[in-house]
Amino acid sequence: MKLEERKKYPQTSAQDRSSVERAFPLREADSLCQRVAIMHLGKIMAMDTPSELKAGVGGPETTLEDVFMYYTGNTLETGGTYRDTARTRRAARRLG
Repeated sequence: MKLEERKKYPQTSAQDRSSVERAFPLREADSLCQRVAIMHLGKIMAMDTPSELKAGVGGPETTLEDVFMYYTGNTLETGGTYRDTARTRRAARRLG
C-alpha cells in the first residue's frame, strides 16, 4: 500500500488491508508488503514474504527483481500500451 493510501486509512490495522497492484514497484513491495505474489501470464508463480522469496532464489544480495526474473524467465519491462497488453493476453489465452 502506498504512503498516500496509508494516510487515508490510519485506523485500520495491517491485517485489515490488502493491496493488489499491477506493476507495483518491487522495491516498494519489498519494504511495505508482508506477502508478495509473482504473477506471470495470469498465473501465480510464487507467493510468500519478500524475505522468503529472496532466500529461496539466492543469497543475501538477491532482490525481488531477481525473484521475478527467476520465476518468470523474463526481465522487468516498462512502457507499452493497452493495445500491446490486450494483444499479449489474447495470444497467451490462445496458446494455453
